[in-house]
Amino acid sequence: MINKLKFNKELHFLRSLSILLVVFFHFDLLNFNGGYVGVDIFFVISGYLITSIILQDNNFKFTSFYFKRLKRIYPLILFIIIFSLILANFILSPIHYERLINSSQYTAFGLSNLFFFYESGYFDQEKLFKPLLHTWSLSVELQFYLIWPVIIYFVNKFFYKKLLIIILLLFIISLSLSFLYSNRTDAFFYFTGFRIYEFCIGTIAYLILNKKKIKPNTSLFYFGLVLIFISSIYFNENSNFPGAIALVPCIGAFLIIIFKLPKSNNLNIFENKFINLTGNISYTIYIVHWPILIFYTYYFMRFPDNLEKILLIFIIFLFSIFLNKYYETPLRYGKVKSKFQLSNLYLFAIFFSCILSIQFSKENIQKPLQNNFYENEVIKTVFDGRDLKNRIEDAIYEKNMKINPADIKKDSINIVIGDSHALDFYLALTTLNQTEKFKYYDFDYFYCFNKKNFKDRIINTLNYKVLKRKNSCEIALKELNMSYISKAKNLIISSRWSRDIDFTQISNYFNVSNQNKIIIINGHKFYDIPTLYFKTKSNVNNFAKNLLKQNYISLEKLNFSEKKDLKFFDKTSLNCNPKCLVFKDGYLLYSDKDHWSMKSMKFFGEQIKANNFFKLVK
Repeated sequence: MINKLKFNKELHFLRSLSILLVVFFHFDLLNFNGGYVGVDIFFVISGYLITSIILQDNNFKFTSFYFKRLKRIYPLILFIIIFSLILANFILSPIHYERLINSSQYTAFGLSNLFFFYESGYFDQEKLFKPLLHTWSLSVELQFYLIWPVIIYFVNKFFYKKLLIIILLLFIISLSLSFLYSNRTDAFFYFTGFRIYEFCIGTIAYLILNKKKIKPNTSLFYFGLVLIFISSIYFNENSNFPGAIALVPCIGAFLIIIFKLPKSNNLNIFENKFINLTGNISYTIYIVHWPILIFYTYYFMRFPDNLEKILLIFIIFLFSIFLNKYYETPLRYGKVKSKFQLSNLYLFAIFFSCILSIQFSKENIQKPLQNNFYENEVIKTVFDGRDLKNRIEDAIYEKNMKINPADIKKDSINIVIGDSHALDFYLALTTLNQTEKFKYYDFDYFYCFNKKNFKDRIINTLNYKVLKRKNSCEIALKELNMSYISKAKNLIISSRWSRDIDFTQISNYFNVSNQNKIIIINGHKFYDIPTLYFKTKSNVNNFAKNLLKQNYISLEKLNFSEKKDLKFFDKTSLNCNPKCLVFKDGYLLYSDKDHWSMKSMKFFGEQIKANNFFKLVK
């Protein structure tokens, strides 16, 4: 026998609040810089609901549970995939259409969080090319649905008295991992394991309420609300999330669920029609709002102004109401007046239609778009240059492997060392007939010189002493040909720097007497330049200027050593002084958002010379 779940006004209120925070954050409204915490509150709600469903059902069946969850979440996921594929055909460039195809496949199978985990961080500017980025949280939900019933059911069956203790243990483990690892890279934002503790908070709330009657407490209810608003306003894209600070909004949600409001003191917030409406369609709003915003921004190549934001949100609400009434609700509750009503085949029909749509788009839409894109002479030059650059890099690597340091006279060469950005700098130098004076050495491990804190030391102990993992940094540094590098007169170091880089460590590691070390600072990072050109043609310079992201790592923001053997050269001035140039004389200066094109190497070489770089290498 199933005990029907009682309607929980607090949960409904939290749904409404959470989706509003997420929408305000994505639309950059009302200074809700941390509005993304709305997703974390949704996770708390899910933990509460899923646990209550399992424990209140005396005849709980896994198959029934999983299928009901699929009916709840999948129809809208599949809808938004097909919706995005259709719109993308008219809006996205082939590069981003191809990415959409790939992300669609992962989204359809509830794995989009893993796809975006390996791509880039949630707050990276690349998010503007990802209509399905928001589905990462739905994949986390699906993965939670998969494992949580097994945990709750069997723990409750065999260790009933210790259920709360075990959940608390899972909470501590997940929170600890999130605390330790979440600041290692932005990609961990998507990782399910770092979110489990948020679901646990919802579970704990249910277990407490199920065992003990908690009296309503107005003060604690509003304190929970204050915690949510503080986190949604004062958190931002630079916050270490979902580390321990995610506890703030989650505890806020916990207090609201636990302590409720007395009926005499609810100020009618639970009866408000707008609150009830947004709570009812919160999932639908979440599904549709992000793709609509992204497609709009992508089409016009600018973020909407305030009036446009309001109009878009209004359209999103109307569209969500329509979808909820005529699509989501009928499929969820089986109120379909057709022969399919007798079974749930329609759900599988939608799924396979989605898979076929992805495949059809890939074979019949993507390829013609790609042909049109890559046949453009300017863009074709860019991608041919990419292939050439890869071949050059491979040839240099093979040549360097055969170098005998003993054959090189000390102070006779300058070595450019680093990742793909170092290669760009080296190739630009070679256009100045300086080939014999400059050599390139591939080294993609400068992130190993990050600032070390207490958490890093704990992680290193766990990884290399407890888990016995191989230390990639240690291996890479041992493999450095220091006898070759030490022969250089100047060591020119270029990489994709982060704010955590410690140049003092670099200086100390490459401690060669009388050797200058020149740090090449990141230039500006743009939107994808070939895409900009494809959409705007020769007007691309104006668009690049307007869309410029001030997220490059400037000299002022870097933690660099005051040692005299360190010098700095900022790439920003090469083509952004003060206006930014990305298209010149019929060719593109960039092959993507921040790498130079092969065609532009002569231009950047001349700019390097004009900006007095060679005074640093004397």
